[in-house]
Amino acid sequence: QGRVHSWIPTTMEASVGDANTKDMPLLKRSRSEADGSGRGEALLAEAEAALQARQGGVAADPRGAKRIYSAFEKKRKANIEARSRHAEEPEAYMESELELHEEMVKLKGLAGVPEQGAEFVRLQLVSSLVALLAHENADVAALAVEVMEELTSEDVRDESGENTQKIVEAVCEAGGVEHLAESLERFDENVAEEAMAVFHVLSTVENLVEIKLDMAERFGQSTNLMEWLVHRLQKQEFDSNKQYASEILAILLQSSAKNQLKFGEKNGVELLLRAVAQYRKKEPENEDEAETVENVFDALCSSLLTEENKKEFLIAEGVELMIILLKAKTKVHGGALKVLDYGMANNGDAVERFVERLGLRSLFKCFPNSRSSGKGSEAMEMEARCVSIIANLLQYALTKSTWERTAAKFVESDYEKCGLLFDLIIRYSAKVRAVEEKLEEELAEGAELDSDHVYLERLDGGLYMLQQATIVFAHIWSAGDSGALEQFRKLMQDVGMPPEYLPGVLWEMYEAMGETGGRREQESQKKKIKRLIINLEGLAG
Repeated sequence: QGRVHSWIPTTMEASVGDANTKDMPLLKRSRSEADGSGRGEALLAEAEAALQARQGGVAADPRGAKRIYSAFEKKRKANIEARSRHAEEPEAYMESELELHEEMVKLKGLAGVPEQGAEFVRLQLVSSLVALLAHENADVAALAVEVMEELTSEDVRDESGENTQKIVEAVCEAGGVEHLAESLERFDENVAEEAMAVFHVLSTVENLVEIKLDMAERFGQSTNLMEWLVHRLQKQEFDSNKQYASEILAILLQSSAKNQLKFGEKNGVELLLRAVAQYRKKEPENEDEAETVENVFDALCSSLLTEENKKEFLIAEGVELMIILLKAKTKVHGGALKVLDYGMANNGDAVERFVERLGLRSLFKCFPNSRSSGKGSEAMEMEARCVSIIANLLQYALTKSTWERTAAKFVESDYEKCGLLFDLIIRYSAKVRAVEEKLEEELAEGAELDSDHVYLERLDGGLYMLQQATIVFAHIWSAGDSGALEQFRKLMQDVGMPPEYLPGVLWEMYEAMGETGGRREQESQKKKIKRLIINLEGLAG
């Protein structure tokens, strides 16, 4: 249930910002389809042409639609026969290929009409399109992709989702998942038209995953799509396909633990680090490239959710690279903080490596100060990551030396960072209070909110960061430095914070961890939190 923190000064609430250090990347990001090559204009022209075809009434005419379906299948079969009979004589089957292409353009117009989706499934046209992905003529294969992209696009999905789901099932039954991934290998991006075909393949993959989330795991497990994507990111030159590859890879890794494991087994972590390393000394040149780098960092964070990949991260010297990026002071240092946050969570070896490689100095340069408050979402994100990393350093240090070197940073400069840490606790306490008051209003109005929903709302609203800051506070308190203890007591007295408040924050965290279930690492974490709660009993003294 919500807890009203009556001691919190109401004037503090206005300065509270938004940050949640464990936010995962959204399933779909906004994406600019244009780049310097003019591909965005080409896409727009195609979309307008398709719209004009639909508005022309061809698709709205049931008889006309039936004729198009019939003509397409007829021309497809004729082309197969012509190629079979005259395999060594291109001029003998070229006319049938042109006729097939013409019918496919008409079919694309029908694919953009929501009511026609069921017909594509009923007449087994989805299976025919999938077969054409392997057509010897790259232009035909590329057009087949465009029809599939149109058929699965957001604009044509039926409200109930029934027909759309049937289309996805038909794609799977026809081997479309595997054929789509394989088609990426056959298209030559040095040819403008085939580079565009790659874009359409990635768009179709995204559409399928949006319609049915478990398609992400199917693409990851039954194809080499993830390997193609991460290798595509190795190219130095930036274009819209590189951007799209980064987005799709982030989606596939975000959505499936199995994908994360397979990705690590295929050397994916090291390859992502190489992609990030391109920005050690250079900045992204525009917003699209900056978004691409962000996608790469998101993909790396998702991969680090497995213990196996955290080991690969260490072997590939990921900690060292993130420290270099922090020191470089480029726009990617925020992504480096995020990766370190994920990489050091419950990972004592990474914590030790970070301190050994002198990462503390660079980290504490990012530590929140009085000038960072109220600077917007980016500053709040940096603040959240920094505090979470410090909590990881103190919680998971394997040696006393590492713990002491981290805690000692709060003694420097006449305990300045103790005051800054306490300011964070006050600000996030105020943020949690605001969320709790909102939830109480909803309950008073008759809303039904279960305890899990309430707790998650509070976590997202600032409780998680309050917990992390309190963990740091408890460790510094446990260090027993008389100056730090005196500073904390004075700060608490100045704002009227009761001595039981901070132990209560950690106690709630402890109880929310649930049953250990035999999980050794969870049991270990609970013991650490309980020890900190006991140490904070001295606040009353």
